[in-house]
Amino acid sequence: MTKERQTRQAKKVVKNIALVSLMIILFCWCSWYETYYTRDAVVVSVEGEEVIVLDECGHEWSFIGDEFNVNDNVTLIMNTMHTESNIFDDTIEDVKMR
Repeated sequence: MTKERQTRQAKKVVKNIALVSLMIILFCWCSWYETYYTRDAVVVSVEGEEVIVLDECGHEWSFIGDEFNVNDNVTLIMNTMHTESNIFDDTIEDVKMR
């Protein structure tokens, strides 16, 4: 096998590995994008460590946290639990202050 042929083969292998890696990354990103979404909300009550928030659609959600006060504006990172038509089984995965 000549050196030129080995170089071509090595380039082909690297190209295929890069292509497969890109496909895996895109699949993972699409999977995350389909499952997670955000909701803006306002803290309406803090009872011990339980924080209750009201989102812009009028739905109340609760989570455990200790650095929140009434009237704080937050963004909820929500998981659909793979049920697109039912928000009532969604879970709060993270909370960010706005």
